[in-house]
Amino acid sequence: MAAADDSTATAISDGWVTLPSPATATATAPASGGSPNVLFDQITFTRQGTYRFAVTERADPAPPGVQTDTRTIVYTVVVSDQPVDGRLSGSLDAQVSTANDDSTLVNTFTALVPYSNLVITKTLTGRDARPGEFRIVVEAQDAASRDRLGWADARQVFTNPIDSPDGTPAAVTTLPAITFTQDDLGKTYTYVITEEDTDVGGVSYDDTAHTVAISPQYDFDENEMWVRTVVTDTGGGSTSFDSRDTATPTVGFDNTYAAGPGTASISFNKRLLGRDWRAGDSFSFAITGLDGAPMPDDTTVTVEAGSDAGGPGIRIGEFGPITFSEPGDYSYEIRELPSSDPIEDIAYDVDRVLTATVHVTDDGSGTLETAVTAPTQSFENVYRTPFEYDVFKRLLGRDMSDGEFSVRVVPDDEASATIADLPIDGAVFEMPGASDGQQSLVRRQVAPILTDEALGQTYCFVYSEEIPEPPLTGVTYDTARYRMCTAPSRDDDGVLQATTVLTDADSGDQLREWVVREDDPLKDFPQITFVNAYNSWTLTKSSDPESGSTVQPGATVTYTLTAQNTASSALSGAQAVDDLADVLSHAELGDLPDGLALDGTRLTWSVPDLAAGRARRSRTP
Repeated sequence: MAAADDSTATAISDGWVTLPSPATATATAPASGGSPNVLFDQITFTRQGTYRFAVTERADPAPPGVQTDTRTIVYTVVVSDQPVDGRLSGSLDAQVSTANDDSTLVNTFTALVPYSNLVITKTLTGRDARPGEFRIVVEAQDAASRDRLGWADARQVFTNPIDSPDGTPAAVTTLPAITFTQDDLGKTYTYVITEEDTDVGGVSYDDTAHTVAISPQYDFDENEMWVRTVVTDTGGGSTSFDSRDTATPTVGFDNTYAAGPGTASISFNKRLLGRDWRAGDSFSFAITGLDGAPMPDDTTVTVEAGSDAGGPGIRIGEFGPITFSEPGDYSYEIRELPSSDPIEDIAYDVDRVLTATVHVTDDGSGTLETAVTAPTQSFENVYRTPFEYDVFKRLLGRDMSDGEFSVRVVPDDEASATIADLPIDGAVFEMPGASDGQQSLVRRQVAPILTDEALGQTYCFVYSEEIPEPPLTGVTYDTARYRMCTAPSRDDDGVLQATTVLTDADSGDQLREWVVREDDPLKDFPQITFVNAYNSWTLTKSSDPESGSTVQPGATVTYTLTAQNTASSALSGAQAVDDLADVLSHAELGDLPDGLALDGTRLTWSVPDLAAGRARRSRTP
């Protein structure tokens, strides 16, 4: 309190007015009924007059949140000696007043605290999180809680806005910031926060419900507002946050990602060459996984005529499904299995190994992705319509044993050698044994002749008997050489056929022709026969007179040669030779009969053909 004008200040200076010391008063809590709560000590007046005093509020500093009243209240004090019964009483009386009777200073308390609010995070473990794939629901539990955040609807949905690395928490949203005032004291704003299942593949969702209670508080000791945030989850856990601390209230949702298994099937082609598939055709195959690759339930499969077609002559086989639980590259080998009951005239492709690779990746979709690199080749089984050259051997005169006689075959060119699986310079094969006069047989298989691959060529071979050195005693060999030429074609009905011409390899004369069709039930294959003769015979010589007799000069001596066929077959081409040097030195020959010829001292008899067991004589004088 102080003088409000100069005259009052002078009065104080002159001692007419004495202010209390100190001229201050402290406001106390108002009493019931509204009694004044600011009382100054007494002011002493010694003279009549009108005095003015200015009362102002001073707060240094003002309490937190309190806005002091900056007005000045001017009190007017009229001091007088009021007469009593017309005479001055000798005592002063003071009348106190203010303008408009306003004697109240009003302070305003305004408490507030800024609250940055709750942060909601999402952590995905197992892969990076992608924007927009997770949804968080925040639901205000009453209208006041809704309105305090400025929402029109109590239920709000937020999605994760950005990519976030595997296992790293990322903010989904922060609830709107609030500035709390003293009007919020005593109130609690409540929200329930949950995650919505968005059915993202491979993700396990966090089903925790978090209840968030936000309560503004006032610390009277520190004269400040603060905010308590309590987060309680459905598991019973509770965490309290004090806005005066540095920790930010946070609600986190933890999800895990694990891709489910992927599956793949491995297909391959089985091609049948040489003919169409027929009912009953069946081929088996096995698959092997390398380096621990997972396997299908059935590691062997059968491809049949009724299997899915993959093109002309092709049927499709398939292994699978195979289940994969980890990303990576998995390699497999496929083989054709030998048959315990092979199909006649089919060459199986058991030496071929096909490879396949399955590339397994995790693209984050929740299921492992598989990509199959199928075999680039096919299993090719070849049907060879039977085709052969039949080579016969017959020995007349005795039985022949296995390997006693051989035949040489020489291809004309590389194509002929290839189709018959022969060296370009030919090969020699032995003939089996047979009884006297019976034929032995070697079948020279040339199955590729009746295939599409053989069309457009003529394949030629020269067959001849292999004569040993020295020849077998008594055996007359067959010196014929035969050329066998075969030209595959299709007839007017489109049926494969092979036309074979047999010629004398030396003269070129055609000996025979064969036409063999693929659909002939009984095929008359080309054939060659080599015939050898075994000459078993005896020769005896006698004279008349008998040898050792005395002969007079000029006498005639007659010699007789007797040939006896002791073989079981006819004798042909036999010759007898006799050296007559000792005879002709002291004698001369008479006329020679047919069949005999003298060359110097060498007499040769060409023995006429003799049937088995027959004999023939020749007499020479």
